[in-house]
Amino acid sequence: MMQSGNGSAPHMDAGDLVWADHALISALATGDTRAAAALLDDEFTWVNLNGRILDKGQALSTMPKPPLGTEVGLAPVGYHYGEVATIAVDRDKVFVLRIWVKRAAGWRLLVYHAVSQNGPAAPHVAGRKEWDNPCKMIPYEPRNADERDCLASWQQLEIAVMQHEPEVWAQHVVDEFMVVGAARRHSKADRKAVLEEQQRTGANSAPAPLVSARLFGFKAAIVMTCEHQPFHGKAARVSRVFVKRDSRWLMAVSFQTTRQDAPVKTIYDGKIMNRRNTPRVSFIGFGEAGQAIAAGLRESGIERIAAWDILFPEPGGARLKAAGASIGVRLANSAADAVVESDMIISAVTASSSLEAARSVERHLTAKPYYLDINSVSPGRKQETAKLLGERARYVDVAVIAPINPARHRTPLLIAGPHAEAISPLLRELQMQLSIVGDNIGQAAAIKMIRSVMIKGIEALTVECFLAAARAGVLDEVTVSLKNNYPTLDFTKIAEYNLERMASHGERRAAEMEESAATLRELGLDPMMVDATVKRQREMGEIGKHETVRATLKDGRSAILNAISTAAKNRH
Repeated sequence: MMQSGNGSAPHMDAGDLVWADHALISALATGDTRAAAALLDDEFTWVNLNGRILDKGQALSTMPKPPLGTEVGLAPVGYHYGEVATIAVDRDKVFVLRIWVKRAAGWRLLVYHAVSQNGPAAPHVAGRKEWDNPCKMIPYEPRNADERDCLASWQQLEIAVMQHEPEVWAQHVVDEFMVVGAARRHSKADRKAVLEEQQRTGANSAPAPLVSARLFGFKAAIVMTCEHQPFHGKAARVSRVFVKRDSRWLMAVSFQTTRQDAPVKTIYDGKIMNRRNTPRVSFIGFGEAGQAIAAGLRESGIERIAAWDILFPEPGGARLKAAGASIGVRLANSAADAVVESDMIISAVTASSSLEAARSVERHLTAKPYYLDINSVSPGRKQETAKLLGERARYVDVAVIAPINPARHRTPLLIAGPHAEAISPLLRELQMQLSIVGDNIGQAAAIKMIRSVMIKGIEALTVECFLAAARAGVLDEVTVSLKNNYPTLDFTKIAEYNLERMASHGERRAAEMEESAATLRELGLDPMMVDATVKRQREMGEIGKHETVRATLKDGRSAILNAISTAAKNRH
């Protein structure tokens, strides 16, 4: 039965919603992937009976059977809250909540949440009398006024739980309120009675701390999907709906499922609650750097990652897409698709494409996401990109100052710009290693580009020096003589490393050096040495494509030099 949120007659959209719900259950029960795909929201999540989350792609690829089958003979209870609707149904101590949202194309399922009360009881120890999270602080930054007001109301509700105030608690939930967990199914009256008993006994009742959360906002409702960590036990996945009535936000429903794959934890001092939120991250450009950072973030617990690369539609993009699939990121259909509802965008394209990458997403940005420009470009290019994005994004100038592998997302970074201080706590929580080098856009880029004059210049000199020494038959003698001037340096290892990097990435390094040249020109210097480095790096990039060269890159300095020398002679 479908009721409006205030208990009156069914809403005019109820028929469409009921049809969509029946069609989805039928599609899931019969394994009709195509029919199910048409009814699942792009942000869809399935919480199964074991507390595991499946996103839309994972659900469609595995097509899990609904725990209640076709639900024939059952009596679902639904409530309509404008653009959000809830449908709850149960049988034999198995409960299912479906949260539908109204999109432009029609009703789409945002959340499928299953709970079983047939398993063993969760481990239990005494709770806490007081706890700041979530009553006084929560690991989530509201993105707008509705989120702020909704979360403030929820915190007042949780304070009432902690302080044994059933009457205050009741002011923050709707009359049709329902909460379902592994050991309870409570109505508003049931839950209030529990609070009254806790008030009588003085039981410790601080709510379980919040670990992470996502909020989906609509005109009259907000959907929260989140994870809580009990003071002792396994983490739990929770889905909630809040509704707005008379300018106040009230909780309507809460379903909670223990994550069976989670370790049992005990909170003593709150140290395990160390992540402020779980950002939605998107990558524009998915080459070596994008893949490495995405893989590191994914393994550190970031679940919502999307990626787009201009090569995806081309045959050459198959390798990039395969890498994305293995990492577990969502492969977007376009740059615009990648940045939908992103909290943080990481631009990791070729140097020559950095401005065009920003242009491809600029008009699709909402809610001012952070835009991390990690591209190796001049300070002037970074400033131009920031100006292009304007107020649509919070631009951060980022310089990667070490090889991206093996450290991946922990590779040392320099960041600069007016939003560097604001984003630094989040980046550090994601285990990213960074130094803030200034408030002005371009300061990080200047360090990177000027540093590259030396680093990439030494690489170019390495090729010329040791290639000439090899052809002259004096490779060992030259190496020994260099040791006389620089006794702490191992020139054999330096040569092997620099030759491999240039052969593997020479073309990309040449493009970066062109940006270093631009940087010097911006500073009023003639980049004579840098221009020569560009030429040598680009030539080595071309030579490095030869199979005869690539086959020697791990065989030591002499073998690499011989292969390069032969390939170079064949070019002239």
